[in-house]
Formats: sequence, structure tokens, C-alpha cells
Amino acid sequence: MSNRTIIPGFQDQYGSELAIDLARIDGVPDGIVVTFSGRISYNAGKWTQNQLALVVPAGFCRVILDYTEVTYTTSAGMAFLTQLYKQVVLVGGDLVLTGLRDEVHEVFSLLGFSQFFVIRDSVQEAIDYFKSGAATLTVTSLPTVVSCPSCNVQLRFRDDGRHRCPRCRAPVLIVLQRTRSA
Repeated sequence: MSNRTIIPGFQDQYGSELAIDLARIDGVPDGIVVTFSGRISYNAGKWTQNQLALVVPAGFCRVILDYTEVTYTTSAGMAFLTQLYKQVVLVGGDLVLTGLRDEVHEVFSLLGFSQFFVIRDSVQEAIDYFKSGAATLTVTSLPTVVSCPSCNVQLRFRDDGRHRCPRCRAPVLIVLQRTRSA
């Protein structure tokens, strides 16, 4: 299936520098794998940002970005990540990065992205992450202390909403059960 069949208007090549391939994720509603091949320079990063801006409006909110075939990246070429992350989170989705080579992971670490984004070693691990789903925990009062459903670490939340476990990065949705007055 071509990229334009999955997302109309999507361009898959930035000269000979960077190629992007799209694939739907079986068993993950609204899921897509975006695979990069090549170099992500400043200019390629700007082009990539324009292409990835089409992902969420096309109905995809569970996004895997696969860097296995990325040979080089600059920090200036990574601005698209924060933009895409904001779009995905606004619609209740999530973004997972996979296949980071040591030199690419180093750039991510220097920028603080490794603390902010969910990072998995492989696309399959990212798919499993999405299939496990975000835990929804209903509480009767705030602040509250709950166990992370993924790693069992104790978590303290002061407000309801979408959160992440700081240890395993699993998404946790805290829902405050409000009582109705009679």
C-alpha cells in the first residue's frame, strides 16, 4: 500500500537524503508506523515536519517513529518531534520512538528527548506497548497514590488527567469519580 493511499497527499521522499514509509498497525486502532531511512538534516527535518503534520488529521493518534535506518540527525532537524507530539496528545494519542542508533540516541539524550518520549528498542515492542493500552484508574479523591499497572511502582497524583509513570513511561489516565448531589 502506498503512502498516499494511507494518507492522501503524503510525500515519501526528500531528494536522495531521506525517505519515509508508512504502515498501518494491525490490531491497534488509529495506529501507524512511520519509518525513516537516511539522514535527517535541518532541511530534511523541516520537510518531515510538513509531512508528519498530515498524520493526526488523517485519523492516526498512536504513532510509532522508527529510526532503525536513520544514519544521521541534527538537533535542528528534530523540531518536528515536539510538534507531532503536541498534535498526538491533543487527541488522546501517544508517540513511541524505536530503533535509535547510539549516535542518534546521543542527540536525543542531549536534547532531553529520552526523558520525555517513550522509547522502545523495536517496532514490535512499540506495537506491544500500544496493545497493552493506557491504564485508566478511577479514584474517589485527590491527591491519590496508586500502583503503576505496568511496573507496580507507587505513583502519587495531585490531579486527574493523563500522566506517565516516571519509571517505565507507561501512560496512566486518572479519572476522578465525582459524586452527584441529590
